[in-house]
Amino acid sequence: MLTEVSIQHRVIPGIATFARGGLPEPATTDDGNEWVDGYCWLYCGRQWTRVLWIGPANVAGAQAPMYACGPCIRELQNLV
Repeated sequence: MLTEVSIQHRVIPGIATFARGGLPEPATTDDGNEWVDGYCWLYCGRQWTRVLWIGPANVAGAQAPMYACGPCIRELQNLV
């Protein structure tokens, strides 16, 4: 028998809008996320800019952390 447990619900900015059919705003460098200086792995290929970890990249069994700058994150969101 399953018992419901009281869980604190977290509201993640942008998710409520997405659930209602809208898209969340893409990440920006002053949004409270953990931006670092580094190389953008997406479209622009800038080598020294503010980037945000967007997930792991998996290729042929190898994995590496993937980072992207704000403009490329916006472009990726538009494509998705």
